[in-house]
Amino acid sequence: MIRFLSKLLLRWSPRQRADALITGDREMSQEHAAEASDFDVTVDYLEQHKVVKLTARGVFDLAANNKLVSAALAASKRYGTDLILIDDRNVEIKMDYVKLYDLPEHNQMRGVSQNLRVALLYTPSRELDQMFKFYENRSHIMDFQHTVFTEEDKALRWLTGK
Repeated sequence: MIRFLSKLLLRWSPRQRADALITGDREMSQEHAAEASDFDVTVDYLEQHKVVKLTARGVFDLAANNKLVSAALAASKRYGTDLILIDDRNVEIKMDYVKLYDLPEHNQMRGVSQNLRVALLYTPSRELDQMFKFYENRSHIMDFQHTVFTEEDKALRWLTGK
């Protein structure tokens, strides 16, 4: 299914993908705004690793992603590190594969650079394994250093190179 979606989305022109993304932004009406209010991010600095850790909770949609990206970029700048650990183990993903496909490009437009090394933690399940791997693959295609993990110690080792 992931290969099928990738091939389908690759057939879309950049303009068609951008239009879909804009349409997705417009769809973030009262219903989506309510979902965004059901999302929270906690920021911690793990000094021993020089890593910013963001713990997300709640409904994860495009509005929640924007909130998470803003918090990550601000914390990265504040602590002077490009190493980011995002703990998504307590989120409910409300994105389809089209939005996941466009997410790296969307985040880049919001200021995420390829210099950031991002480890994403999630709770394994069949559905989430597919979604997180799909996002990881798409990110790598766009030269982002975003890798997914189910164990925090492995994510920290990857981030720090230890």
